[in-house]
Amino acid sequence: MPIRRGDDTLYTLGVNLSGTGNPVAIKGGEYAVFADCAGTTGTMSLQMQSPSGVWIDVQIYGAFIRTTAVSMLQVGLLLPAGRVRIATTDSNVIALNAYLAGLG
Repeated sequence: MPIRRGDDTLYTLGVNLSGTGNPVAIKGGEYAVFADCAGTTGTMSLQMQSPSGVWIDVQIYGAFIRTTAVSMLQVGLLLPAGRVRIATTDSNVIALNAYLAGLG
């Protein structure tokens, strides 16, 4: 049986953003992601940096952690230690707040 690392930290990925947030280093483990914004049609996604330095949209069973709604909650993300960020290149995303909560 695999051993899951617990991380009970709340990571702030961005507050009141109008673009992509700064990278945040995480410990790895199981997480929930929360995001909300004032725009109604903008697309935002959770990204993780690959070992080669490329930013890749996080996927769970082939489905991207991405939304065009004004809020998003996704739980049960198993992520390795590394750097994550909330990303958008859409001008409709304004006042974006995003957090990654370790489920300990």
